[in-house]
Amino acid sequence: MAVARFGWIDVLVNNAGILRFSGIETCTDEQWEQVIGINLGAFSKGFAPSPLR
Repeated sequence: MAVARFGWIDVLVNNAGILRFSGIETCTDEQWEQVIGINLGAFSKGFAPSPLR
């Protein structure tokens, strides 16, 4: 339905990220996992539109 209305996706900008202002020595495992999950995990979602072509 989206392709019929808007056409093909020619460019995808995936701009998601967070930053924690604490040093690595005070960063908890939970904070580290959150940063990595958002900063790198969002990147993997950018491949979803590709199989639609």
